[in-house]
Amino acid sequence: MSIIYKTPNEIKKDKYQGSKDNSKREPTKRKVLELFDKLPRGKVLEIGAGDGFLSNTLNGMGFDVIASDINTDLFKPKNIDFLKIDANFTFPFEDNSFDYVVSVETIEHLEYLWNLINESYRVLRGEGGEIDIYYS
Repeated sequence: MSIIYKTPNEIKKDKYQGSKDNSKREPTKRKVLELFDKLPRGKVLEIGAGDGFLSNTLNGMGFDVIASDINTDLFKPKNIDFLKIDANFTFPFEDNSFDYVVSVETIEHLEYLWNLINESYRVLRGEGGEIDIYYS
């Protein structure tokens, strides 16, 4: 049996670093892409974009994507607008700015998880939708 102890600073660092191994998340993101493939093209905000795999693929499918994450070091695509956003706080967008908000495996890392839901609702246009996927 192994016991791993982490200091509060190490836990906080892990909480916001994201995973550098995207292979574990690819099946989940592929399912999200299947859902998006059936939707009319529009403007997408991705919260917790990580390395940009989902944002880049959605962009290639014809969606207008703005990606965001608290960690700016992981995001790779150069052709997609990227903003540093802490989803615990107010998003820097006007009301009704996006057709879709997507967040994959992000909400469980937030201290104020309801903020992600409330802010997503605020920035979504009337007929828009939100996709949140997390593991419990």
